[in-house]
Amino acid sequence: MSRYLSYSTLATYKNVIVFFLILLLLTRFYPLALATIFWESKKNLVAIISLFVLLIVFFSRKKITLPNRNFNFSMLIVGGCLLLHSVIFSTGSSITVLIWGLLPSWFIVTLLINIIPLSTFLSYYIRFQLFSLVLIVIGLILLSLNILHMYSYVQLEGETILCNYLLFFSKKIDFINEQFVRPTGFYDEPGSLAYITMLLLLLNKKYFDNKKVEFALLFLPIFSTSFAHIVTSLVYILFFYLKIKNIKWLFAFLIFGGGVFAYFTSYETDNATWMAVDAYTIGRIEKVMEGKDTSRAGGFEQGPQAFSKHLLGTSPENLEKEFPHMGVEVIWYPLAVYGVFGFIFYYFPFFLLHFGICYILELIWLN
Repeated sequence: MSRYLSYSTLATYKNVIVFFLILLLLTRFYPLALATIFWESKKNLVAIISLFVLLIVFFSRKKITLPNRNFNFSMLIVGGCLLLHSVIFSTGSSITVLIWGLLPSWFIVTLLINIIPLSTFLSYYIRFQLFSLVLIVIGLILLSLNILHMYSYVQLEGETILCNYLLFFSKKIDFINEQFVRPTGFYDEPGSLAYITMLLLLLNKKYFDNKKVEFALLFLPIFSTSFAHIVTSLVYILFFYLKIKNIKWLFAFLIFGGGVFAYFTSYETDNATWMAVDAYTIGRIEKVMEGKDTSRAGGFEQGPQAFSKHLLGTSPENLEKEFPHMGVEVIWYPLAVYGVFGFIFYYFPFFLLHFGICYILELIWLN
């Protein structure tokens, strides 16, 4: 055996170190919430040190690679939209999004593509996510057996969050029922966990197409009782697996799912834990079907009125003053703030991606 490490081994060690440094940097930003529990008072210092080391690696390269033209063009379009919106409506909110959202995104992407291969970074992050999901399952099992306990409470974005080194962050249903929590992994809430998982599912499909990883990313987040994961997973399955030859399996799945849904909707119990689980899974679906889901009620009720009143946009401050219960987590919010045209430019990268995919599909179809 050689006394010296091979070049490939050294490259692997370097990539692992770089990945964790990037991760430490990203914990400073939404929706990762690791810094809040481990180094809340030093999260800026940790991010600066990580960035400093990454910049040394970055500038040690002989040639710097910039993101592709489509990405840069998209960033310019969105940046121009934010600047124009800020000037027209005299609001600093758009400048804040530009400085703390758009520019760091471009910078981190540029940094990333120069210091670690994209496929390597994605494969590491998928493993990181799977590790988080496995901890969630283990933690919930130990919690249900009364072996594991939550050890502290922290404030995160105005909400009280339970913490445990195994579960990491957990959103609690209520503080009376100690046996049921909504685990969020390394993120601020179950919805964030669900959306990051879906992004990784799509990236896995595009770059690796690993079926075991796909199954794990579809199944394990169910334990977070995230309604967002249930919906996006169903869309994912229908989009990628709805084929003529699989139609019988689709019918079998629908019959089985319908039977399970019917059973649990009719099941009655006084068990507090089960009632909590039901409220955020089957009960949530029932409320959505009946139009009674209150988690985004203000936005859905006031959204159409806000949009019709501000077809060309308005400032977030003015919108909040006129519609205080609207919230920001509904599609009506960016429509009302940026208006019909601003909405298109604000989400230009998504429109560009959509039309690019449609163009590729058209070429495939014609050929």
